[in-house]
Amino acid sequence: AASRRIGRRILRNLGSERDQTFLLRGPTGVDLAIMKVSNAAEDPATLDMEALAVLHAHRVDPTLPMALPRIVPGADPERDGAAAFRASVAGVGTDSSHFVRVYEVLPGLGRGDPGGLSDAAIADWGEMTARLARALRGFFHPKAQRTMLWDIQHASRTRAMLADIHDPERRAAVAAVL
Repeated sequence: AASRRIGRRILRNLGSERDQTFLLRGPTGVDLAIMKVSNAAEDPATLDMEALAVLHAHRVDPTLPMALPRIVPGADPERDGAAAFRASVAGVGTDSSHFVRVYEVLPGLGRGDPGGLSDAAIADWGEMTARLARALRGFFHPKAQRTMLWDIQHASRTRAMLADIHDPERRAAVAAVL
């Protein structure tokens, strides 16, 4: 349904922790965009914060490679604010709806073995991380203050989930780290 809404063919599921993320490719094989279908429970203000953070970082450092959010057809950021970067799509077989966002495609490689990265690639990653942190320094949004369990400062909260790891050896390894 989402692919019909934005008029593109879904090529490949890119995987994601919170969203369903897809690479959209045109009929000639050109990568067109990245489409993110958000969990129906996600707060739209959080999605707006993400788009605003990218736009803020881009304004501060326009040379920083950023996948910019695309405006929904018919929307106007002046009129609609950050909601101009998301569309609501009804869920299949449910009363809930999902927000769909589309971002530019950046050149590069897909996921790979991080152990195979060169020292230069790791240094480049560090430089980009520092530039992004500097570009976001003046950004504030109330939804940026959220708890993500994968954030190391909140790792101890995952202890309650140990029972969900069925393999006893893996569960013990995670318990030892926590």
